[in-house]
Amino acid sequence: MNKKINLLILLSFTLLLFCSKNDDDGGSGPPPPPPPNTTNSAPNPFILVSPENGSAELGLTPLFTWEQAVDPDDDPITYSLLLDTSSNPTTVVASNLTSNSFSLSDVLLYGQSYNWKVVAYDGQGNQRSSSTFNFSTRELFSTITDNAEFEGRLGHTSLVFNNKMWVIGGAINGGNEVSDVWSSEDGQSWTEATPSANFSNRSAHKSTVFDDKMWVIGGYSNNPNNDVWSSSDGANWTNVNNSAPFIARDNHSVISFNNKIWVIGGESSPLDLLDDVWNSDDGLTWTQVDTGGTLPPIARHTALVFNNKIWLIAGLGENGWKNDVWNSSDGITWNEVTSAAPFNVRYYHTSQVYNDKLWVIGGISSGNVFQGDVWTSEDGINWEQVIETPPFTPRDLLSSAVIDNKLFIIAGRDSSGRQNDVYAIFENP
Repeated sequence: MNKKINLLILLSFTLLLFCSKNDDDGGSGPPPPPPPNTTNSAPNPFILVSPENGSAELGLTPLFTWEQAVDPDDDPITYSLLLDTSSNPTTVVASNLTSNSFSLSDVLLYGQSYNWKVVAYDGQGNQRSSSTFNFSTRELFSTITDNAEFEGRLGHTSLVFNNKMWVIGGAINGGNEVSDVWSSEDGQSWTEATPSANFSNRSAHKSTVFDDKMWVIGGYSNNPNNDVWSSSDGANWTNVNNSAPFIARDNHSVISFNNKIWVIGGESSPLDLLDDVWNSDDGLTWTQVDTGGTLPPIARHTALVFNNKIWLIAGLGENGWKNDVWNSSDGITWNEVTSAAPFNVRYYHTSQVYNDKLWVIGGISSGNVFQGDVWTSEDGINWEQVIETPPFTPRDLLSSAVIDNKLFIIAGRDSSGRQNDVYAIFENP
């Protein structure tokens, strides 16, 4: 009896296990398919294109490009450009970009190393970062040559004529004045037009371009001069007027303005300052347009034409070194733009108009301290120091010229003596 009961229990248990197994398997058919994958993926990896990694001497507004990122889910992609000086840039300079390129509108800094990368977003909370590239921008200043073909000098003049820079005269080592004339197209290679021009050896003279000729007026040659010379080739010079009606002088200024040559101020002897203004439409006949009174006595200054006015910057006044700025629309009535610009008082500096700004470079200050700073202004009132330590040594009695979209700084005297080096400022982005 017990054996039958036990056998019945065993059969019942076996049948239960068999039914349970069939229920779990869902029968003898195939297993059900897995649920659909609802995960959204990040954009695929992409690469940066330009600026290439390790690029150097770039301009200040580079174009950034990268490979178009592909999203595996066909989601629309936007980009952010990250750029700064850290090894892992975090500064977002542009975001929500839909194209794979971006050009900076704000300029970068000169001579700086930058890192950049791009982050791609799919709008679903996913993102993909590129690798990081490095590049460096070009310097504001560059050394063109440490040793030009002409001898080191001070008190020379420079101008631009026939697509060349010219260096005229000056005082070389030993304090000897010369009358040689040199030209260059690039500031690197110089050609001597003449070792000895028709005019006497001199320094502290002034030159300008007028009526398709180069002009040299006055200067020091044993004594101050009031002669006027012109040349169309730099080698042959014509004595237009051997004794102009103005007082013989040096450390004056000469410019071309309103179809005339202008002579302004200077020294008739050391510290004997002049305040007269003269002009001429041919270099032979001269008219005194300002007999003094409006413009204070001034010498060792610089003169420029900017915004249809004559500008006079710093120099030597009756009370010593100056940092004032004057201008005039007619050479007769003078306006003091500022009595004290933010740069140190100085004379024997150089000035240029470059990129629609006034530039003041170098000179010597009170206490006979050589200056090496560079300042710019768009109005003559507000001045900005471009750089504190340029590559050239602090100096005075230097010259400058603007050609090929660069401002060249040429020779002069520093604490070690007369130099024959050439530097260039290239400001354009």
